[in-house]
Amino acid sequence: MQPLIVIDEAGLGQYVEAGLALDLARDMLQRIVQYLHAEGAWVGLHCCADPPWALLFEIGVDVISFDVFRYARTLVHSSKQAATFLMEGGCIAWGITPSDQYDEGLTPEVLARRLEEIFLQLERNGCDPSRLAEQSLVTTSCGLGKLSERENAHLLTLTREVADAVHTRSKR
Repeated sequence: MQPLIVIDEAGLGQYVEAGLALDLARDMLQRIVQYLHAEGAWVGLHCCADPPWALLFEIGVDVISFDVFRYARTLVHSSKQAATFLMEGGCIAWGITPSDQYDEGLTPEVLARRLEEIFLQLERNGCDPSRLAEQSLVTTSCGLGKLSERENAHLLTLTREVADAVHTRSKR
């Protein structure tokens, strides 16, 4: 059994937007990833903001976790890199359940449909549908620390139901 260590790089998107040294960020993250791999871990990276996709695909992580609820369109622009990442064995953690707001109006069907639309766009741009289905995780968009226990329970149930809905539909 291998541990999965997820680096939470919440500000990475803003770092890039501000025009700060992307090379420095890439070098630091690659060193961390290489160290963790040498220790036998799978390595993931979570980015809450609009991810710098080129950087994420270059640093050697095994899992990319991001807020797909807000930033799906930017991944679609990097479909070819996403396809290569999946072909090389990477996994994508799709943060489809928004964790910074509580909205009882969000249903598993609505969120699953939204995720499936993103999958279809990626498939049209070269991503293998079977890899998308097999190498995907369904998650909340970010951490759950700001919400109440009741709200967290609802979001976790909702996330499970979205995962079940997407899994069921991918089997058709």
